[in-house]
Amino acid sequence: MFHVFLHDFQESPAFWDPVLEVMQDKARCSIPSLSSWLDKDHASYEELLQGLIRHCASYAEPFDLCGQGYGAMLALDLAAQDPKRIRNLVLIEPSIPTSKRFQKAQQRLAHLVPSKVFDQMPISKKMYLDLMASLPNEMKRIDAITCPTWIVLGAQDKIHQQASQWIKEAVPSAQFQYIPDAIHDVVYHHAEAVGNLLKEIYQI
Repeated sequence: MFHVFLHDFQESPAFWDPVLEVMQDKARCSIPSLSSWLDKDHASYEELLQGLIRHCASYAEPFDLCGQGYGAMLALDLAAQDPKRIRNLVLIEPSIPTSKRFQKAQQRLAHLVPSKVFDQMPISKKMYLDLMASLPNEMKRIDAITCPTWIVLGAQDKIHQQASQWIKEAVPSAQFQYIPDAIHDVVYHHAEAVGNLLKEIYQI
């Protein structure tokens, strides 16, 4: 049984290291580098989705899928396309464009981020802006997802509530799991709690 982890666009696979230390199941964990699937001149969300589909094609049995931020959006998209292959779906602080207005606001914010912020990241500001501009306007077929689905948030998180509630209403099997005393960035600040929750969900 494999556990696939998807990081946010601007992160690297090392993002998950503190969580994997808690889970103590690294041999069965797969953490692809999303940036390796991107064209540096024309980065797109569809490239990432197709890269994920290729990455998971060799798994012969249902696997666990966990994504954070826009990695959660990718996880949701894959689960909608091939729901029978996902054993458990975990969406941590999901970033989902719930409307065109919201998407445009996110794109405007992305333009305001200084280029130097990306110096230590695996993607450039141009790649990030291209990705944001290429996000689909809507998530399709997610009501077809039947596997157990967890939406993981900090108990005091207000940033991801809208997207999370939209998922909860669209996916019949979805339920909330809150990290106590947390606001957001729960993987950074509460890796032990996240790792223990995943151990419980995955029955490790």
